[in-house]
Amino acid sequence: DLGCCSGNSSGFAGLNLAIMCGCQDIALIGYEMHGSNGPARFHSGYPAEVWPSGYQNMMAFFEAIAPLIKKSEIPIRVVNLTPNSAMTCFPYEDFNEWIGARV
Repeated sequence: DLGCCSGNSSGFAGLNLAIMCGCQDIALIGYEMHGSNGPARFHSGYPAEVWPSGYQNMMAFFEAIAPLIKKSEIPIRVVNLTPNSAMTCFPYEDFNEWIGARV
């Protein structure tokens, strides 16, 4: 049981919630982690830019939990569907192929 973890981002919170709800096939969408494709946020609650160290800080949490997910007693598969993502701790899969295999 992975339990509740803190991860310094809403993306990590979403992954954590999916795991806690028992999801076993999880796709990450929009986790580019470098900010070179436009604004980093789509709301005004924080500054528009995230410095590279901010992305590295966020990725450290994903990198820390990835081995725990792989060793979990319950088989959980997490894939990153974000093209050109800097986050490599979960395998990348093409969005269209992933969706096509489930429709």
